[in-house]
Amino acid sequence: MPFNEFLNVHVTGDDANQWIFPGSVDETYVPRIYFLNWKGEFVDVRSGNQKFPRFISTGEDLRKVMVDFLNESDRLLEEEEEEEANSKDKRKEL
Repeated sequence: MPFNEFLNVHVTGDDANQWIFPGSVDETYVPRIYFLNWKGEFVDVRSGNQKFPRFISTGEDLRKVMVDFLNESDRLLEEEEEEEANSKDKRKEL
């Protein structure tokens, strides 16, 4: 597992209230984990816990979520790079 692909930020006190997933109504519980993509945008990664969707309780659950996140991020980045290459090819044709 390439843990160096992740940056861990620990926020405490009132500052933690600034870190809430966009569109979420009640995510003031702690701890909660958020994932951001390479553009710094929030990615909707959930734990499967209906009451506390951003709470991950075990190391194995965290590992699984991290691997899934990396796989999905790689797929999306490849799609974006392919779209960009296709766009450049179309501009050359013009």
